[in-house]
Amino acid sequence: MKKTERLNRNYRTEWSVFFTTMMMIWILESHYLVAISPAQESPDALLKNAKAVFDVITDPTPEDIQTPIVQLGRHLFWDSRLSANGKVACASCHAAQNWGADSEPFSLDAKGKRTKRHSQTVLNALLQPKLRWTGDRESGAHQAEKSLTGSMGFTNGHDVIAMLKQNGYEPLFQRAFPTEVEPMSSAHYARAIEAYESTLRSSAPFDRYLNGQIDALTEEQHAGLNLFLKVGCTDCHSGRLLGGERFEKFGVHHDYWTETGSENPDGGLFESTMQEEDRYRFRTAMLRNIEKTGPYFHDGSVTTLAEAVRIMAKVQLDQELDAGQIQAIVAFLGSLTGKVPAHYSAPEATTQPKPNEATTGFELVQYGSMHETIGRQQHQGRVSLGELVDRPNFYAVGALEQLQGEVTILASQLFVTCVLPDGTLTSRSNLAESLQATLLVGGEVPTWTSVPIPEPLSGAALESFIIRHSEKLCLEAKHPLPFQIECPVSKVRLHVINGACPVHARTRKKPIPQDQQPFEHEFAKLDGQLLGIFAQNSAGKLTHPGTSMHAHLVFVDDAGQQITGHVEAFQVEGSSTLRLPSK
Repeated sequence: MKKTERLNRNYRTEWSVFFTTMMMIWILESHYLVAISPAQESPDALLKNAKAVFDVITDPTPEDIQTPIVQLGRHLFWDSRLSANGKVACASCHAAQNWGADSEPFSLDAKGKRTKRHSQTVLNALLQPKLRWTGDRESGAHQAEKSLTGSMGFTNGHDVIAMLKQNGYEPLFQRAFPTEVEPMSSAHYARAIEAYESTLRSSAPFDRYLNGQIDALTEEQHAGLNLFLKVGCTDCHSGRLLGGERFEKFGVHHDYWTETGSENPDGGLFESTMQEEDRYRFRTAMLRNIEKTGPYFHDGSVTTLAEAVRIMAKVQLDQELDAGQIQAIVAFLGSLTGKVPAHYSAPEATTQPKPNEATTGFELVQYGSMHETIGRQQHQGRVSLGELVDRPNFYAVGALEQLQGEVTILASQLFVTCVLPDGTLTSRSNLAESLQATLLVGGEVPTWTSVPIPEPLSGAALESFIIRHSEKLCLEAKHPLPFQIECPVSKVRLHVINGACPVHARTRKKPIPQDQQPFEHEFAKLDGQLLGIFAQNSAGKLTHPGTSMHAHLVFVDDAGQQITGHVEAFQVEGSSTLRLPSK
């Protein structure tokens, strides 16, 4: 045989072996991938499977919200005066910015003690057959009445009646219970709160999906839903709430406290029944709004949803999910996030001082904080701007949902500015009422008092000037209050956010992504209206670090647009005027 023929034959043999080997590897890998990744259903088949397991939630109607008993319940839910120490309300453990849950593992009650278990969300909660982690509350009324001697700190539930009378609640009870001989009672207090909580329903993109709108979910969310169905999550998390109805052992295959890092294992239902089969059994958490209601589990021991998903798969299903699978399921769970109901906020009357009560500060409404929105990157919308401008003489500063722009409200007039892709500014004031704010603080100011500023002031000197003249007007500067300065102002450093905060980035020395670059500029002088919130000792909460002022400027730019921006630094000129709220 010639040498060339032998080489060709050897080459053909080696290629055949190589090809056969690669085919075997491909076949094995394909079977392996099928084993760990459930086959993706067609969109129609996936929707059909989902509708067989889940159901929709509908939002309350305006008529539901306006009934006298619901209106009474709303007042009671948000009024901190109705507690033993005058500082705790139902809303204290169920904050609106946390979608009705508590962002702390355990809540603080009126006696200064921490709760035993994490406070779950009240949004959609009354659609559950029982409440709390061990189902020891039969209804919302049962929970509300028991809370009087629990979180509210009273020795006897009837003690709240004196507080209700002192704060002028009798007319509201009479309207809510017109046929009752004694409208005001602890039982009626509980029924009113239950009525209010029953309206706190929050539909989500997933509901639109179940109603047939397939594109309500992203491609990744479809994949996550498919995994959620196939790996076994729906054994416990099904129905319209995706949970909340059954009691299950936490830690079927592994000890839960090993995975969660819990310091003290909780016996769960066992602690009340003393039945061994109830050890470590808890009511399964509903997954509605789960993306926004961390930390997770009964002891708040896990801070991220991704870690919670990993742990649940391991201890309940004995499955080790990879990072991609976890990410897909987390994305799907994000489709369960609805908007916080507009009426999940304090009604105006509960935020005002009582008649003849001395004013110790200026009452503000607040949605979110610098720590939450900037520090913890919680950028969700918390309040509709349209709702705020309905209030007369309303003044506020804030930021849009997802940090997509700056918001200023002057005398109930909205000013919104966003950054365009080319880095220039555009006014969105004409669309503002349809938008939401993620961070906003302000209040109603019917009248202002003008104070002349005799010399140029900036920084600490200006802050001292505001404190001094607030005290002269009997306004305690340690309580946040609004202020205005009649411009012009000079040496202005101004920014408009665009998905990320430049002050936070500089402080933490973190680069800002290219698609989130803010507008930043220094102006020698600007003429306009400056509105701010003075919040002494509130750095990181209402203001940026290093200052007690959260100030915005409204001015007209070269294109004739009314622009608003966050003022990081400025100097007021002599002969300017400071305006403070009149008592």
